[in-house]
Amino acid sequence: MGYVVSRMKKWFEGLKARYEKLMEKPAMQNPYVQAVILSFISTLLMELLSKRSLIRLIAWLFTHPLAFLTNVLICLICYLPCLCIRHKNAAFGFIFTFLLAIGVIDCMVISSRVTPFTANDLRILNTVFTVFNKYLSPVQMVLCGLLLAASLILLFLFMKKAKVIEGPFSHVKHIAAAVLIGLAAFGGIRISMDQGFVETKFANLRGAYQDNGLAYCFSSSIFNVGVSKTEDYSSEKVEEVVSAIDTAEPEAAASVVPEEEEDDRQPNVIFVQLESFFNVNRLKGVEFTENPIPNLTSLYENCHTGLLSVPVISAGTANTEFEVLTGMNTDDFGPGEYPYQSILRETTAESMAYNLSELGYSTHAMHNNTGTFYGRDVVYSNLGFEHFTSVEYMQNVERNALDWAKDKVLTRYINEALDSTDNEDFVFAVSVQGHGEYPDEDVLEDPSLLKSVDMNLEIGEFNFAYYLEQIREMDAFVGELVESLSQRDEKTVLVLYGDHLPGFEFEEEDLSTGTLYDTEYVIWTNFDIGERQVVDLQAYQLSAYVQTLLGDSNGLLAKLHQANLPGETEEYLDALKTLEYDMLYGEKSCWNGVNPYTAAAISYGYDPITITDVQLIADPDALGSYYMNIHGTNFTSYSVVYLEDGTLLDTIYVDESSLFVPKTELLPGSKICVSQSSKNLETLSHTDFYDLGIEAPAEEESTAITRIIQNASRITAR
Repeated sequence: MGYVVSRMKKWFEGLKARYEKLMEKPAMQNPYVQAVILSFISTLLMELLSKRSLIRLIAWLFTHPLAFLTNVLICLICYLPCLCIRHKNAAFGFIFTFLLAIGVIDCMVISSRVTPFTANDLRILNTVFTVFNKYLSPVQMVLCGLLLAASLILLFLFMKKAKVIEGPFSHVKHIAAAVLIGLAAFGGIRISMDQGFVETKFANLRGAYQDNGLAYCFSSSIFNVGVSKTEDYSSEKVEEVVSAIDTAEPEAAASVVPEEEEDDRQPNVIFVQLESFFNVNRLKGVEFTENPIPNLTSLYENCHTGLLSVPVISAGTANTEFEVLTGMNTDDFGPGEYPYQSILRETTAESMAYNLSELGYSTHAMHNNTGTFYGRDVVYSNLGFEHFTSVEYMQNVERNALDWAKDKVLTRYINEALDSTDNEDFVFAVSVQGHGEYPDEDVLEDPSLLKSVDMNLEIGEFNFAYYLEQIREMDAFVGELVESLSQRDEKTVLVLYGDHLPGFEFEEEDLSTGTLYDTEYVIWTNFDIGERQVVDLQAYQLSAYVQTLLGDSNGLLAKLHQANLPGETEEYLDALKTLEYDMLYGEKSCWNGVNPYTAAAISYGYDPITITDVQLIADPDALGSYYMNIHGTNFTSYSVVYLEDGTLLDTIYVDESSLFVPKTELLPGSKICVSQSSKNLETLSHTDFYDLGIEAPAEEESTAITRIIQNASRITAR
């Protein structure tokens, strides 16, 4: 053992000596050479972290050498500003740490959700923090915090001790050189893009990162945002597209509802987006003790159905939701972009809600997760929803082992939405129960659904068993929902689909049908809509297809899809992109220059939250301090109490009609309200302010109180 240690020590000493000798060479002292070397090292480390395999990295270097050089040029551009200052080494250390951090974060993100890290993740940090504990255990979060702190300390020490260039230093000369090198690097990147050495359109984000490199793809997600303007965009081009839609063959949008079934009453339309749900019977190499999804299997076999091509894998629920509601194609937006977090926070857009609202429908959205997730509290208004019921307004919510709300609670609120109006209703419900990350340990009492798994299928026994249990319960929810809707004396259309595949590292050869981007949809009705059809669709075509079945042709994008279903010609996709750009970023020529959609004024929940009475209990030991028993209606565990000046009070949820506020100081004239607030304490709505009836003491009483306070102060001072 001593011999091995001595040999290793000797080897390291020799390696150190060779390194020191190399660094003594004049060329290695040149800061521009150092920047190039650091660029190569940074690129290699980032790719090693991104690919999580040395073999994959080596294979990529041989198969995509020009893509590798493109990533080196991007890293070089990051280092160039360091050359223009005297604290060059400290700046090099900062940039190196920054690039390495991107690689580390990407490695962690891929491990938990399959989809890589993009700049858009930074734009939704408020959303990420609310679910951070679902992906990391408390111990892991502490370790991450310690690692971050240690890294910052080491970086600080390095920057503090780093050498500073002394003597004459020409800032102008180095700035000019850095600019010239930067322009040359940009030119090289541009040539690489034009020649196809790296992709400019990412049909598969996960694959794009593996083929094109982390630095390039992450940079693209920073600068490539929104729908790019097409080369031939003009008002004339838009008018040409609109004219082609108006003259499309009418049978393309013809209803399949038999004439004898048609009447003046339109059907209720309900969409339910099922979190991470797909037909596990498509998996090869897995055996179950029983079918985990009997209700949906029956619907697949008897109703209109097909594969649904969604834009994301493992994560990105909001992008599937966006495509279904708007009919827009997220492939036309920036890589990894969430329109919910960008353009839809600023403007309204054509949507299924607006299309049906024009036909007299009331529009309802619901989600058994926090209402601010992906900014839905803002976006749903810009998509035309009049009501929004999030988990903050739901009673009797059961939760699974990962603390996600179970989907069966949605049955009650879907029916409440239908009962809340006398006219037809459009309900768009987003479920959450199937959300990952799935636990690696056994958290189930009886994981009996899983019989065997082929060794070639890289899934863990415990986390996959957990997933099966979630979709079994989700399937039971679907059965209960269909049963409840069957008992209603109203025509109803129910559309069910999965938003994306779950966060397992499946490969396409693991599936008997479809791709990793294919989930399933099914359309159930309690009235006849003709012979069963099996049609594969893109997510952005689904709403238009449903409107086709119902004989509706409302909305410009819907008409475009209806005229082209279910195909995907280049002309069709170009027309779609032209309209997307014109509607969201362009001159709105398709609407004669004026956006016809006005943001809806959203109301939350169906049962009003009110304060009916407040019982104040004065603290005998603290003048002006009180305990509060608040009585009212429809409180939930998300109800919190605020003073009129915005002060948040400690609030304990007792039950639907009671809240308790521990000792707090209150001034005369104090008023309170009960707010429904998300986990990050963003207020969704609040009650009217309630006057607590605390009056200022009479003059003589006030004088006595003042004396008591003064005496107490003297005693304390002694």
